[in-house]
Parts: sequence; C-alpha cells; structure tokens
Amino acid sequence: MALAAFIGGISAASGLTIVMTLALSGMVLNHLVLPLYQPPAQGNIYRWLKWTRRLLIVAIIMASYAFYLLLGAEQDLSNLGIVSFVATLQFLPGALSVLYWPTANRRGFISGLIAGMLVWAITMLLPLMGNVQGLYLPLFDVIYVLDDSNWHLAALSSLAANVLVFTLVSLFTEASDEEKGAAE
Repeated sequence: MALAAFIGGISAASGLTIVMTLALSGMVLNHLVLPLYQPPAQGNIYRWLKWTRRLLIVAIIMASYAFYLLLGAEQDLSNLGIVSFVATLQFLPGALSVLYWPTANRRGFISGLIAGMLVWAITMLLPLMGNVQGLYLPLFDVIYVLDDSNWHLAALSSLAANVLVFTLVSLFTEASDEEKGAAE
C-alpha cells in the first residue's frame, strides 16, 4: 500500500510539472517572445515555433532547478505558498482598476507592480533565500524582523507601495488613446 501511495505521489508531481511547464512555455512564447521577435517569413514558421517552444521548456526547467538550488531544501511548503500568494497579490490593484477606475493606465500599473514586487522581494523573498534576519527602518526607528510570522506586514506594505505608486503615476500621466477607448 505504501508503494502505491509513493508511486501515486510521484505520478502526480511529474504530471503537474509537465502540465505547468507546457502551459508556461506557451504563455512565454505567445506573450514575450513573439511580440519582441518576429520569426523569419521565408522559413517554415511552424518549425521555428516548435523549436522555440522546446528551448523555452528547457529554459523553464533549468530556471526552476536553479531556483530550487538557490532556495535550498529546508524550506517548507507553507512558507513557499505564503511568499507566492503575496507575489500574486500584487496583480490585484491592476485587476480591480480595470473594472472600477477608468483613469488608470499602463504606466501606473507597471510602476505600481515594480514598486510592490520590490518591497515583496526585500521583505519576503530575501529572507527566504538568504540569511537576512531583519531590516532597520530609520524613518520609524525600528528593526523589522524578517520571518514567517510577519508575513501579513510584508503583504500589506508591498500592497500599499503598489497601490500608492499605481495611483500617483496614473493620476499624473496621461492615458493613451487605446487605453481611453478600452476604458469606455
């Protein structure tokens, strides 16, 4: 019975890895590679797409393995889940502004996303990867302890930085005609 559970676990993990890698390679190909580089028109485009996707699959698997080596094996699943949840939370202001705030623009979204991800990387990813125990915040004259018990403070601070920068940049920059048309 234990052997069947072990084989089932390996099957589920490998299946998830395969599906995730194939989906991610398709997204990277469609949304990053093709907008930045157009394949040559005289060649076989399907062959080029197939080989580009294969290279992306290898690159994604190698990057995942490098990230695993960088993190180390001592990280537990709950910490990784919290860190990834807070990273995904950075897309919330942009998603809500598409629905409810027509004056929001692309520059504001990208600026807010960069600010939020920077705060997230300092307060959550850095302690996960390295041996950083705390940050000194001179404005408040306090030492912020970076551990998994303060993840809610890191989430709020990264989301606050995201919303603040997103709002300010959207208010002080002009939306393009395409963005105005999409908002109406």
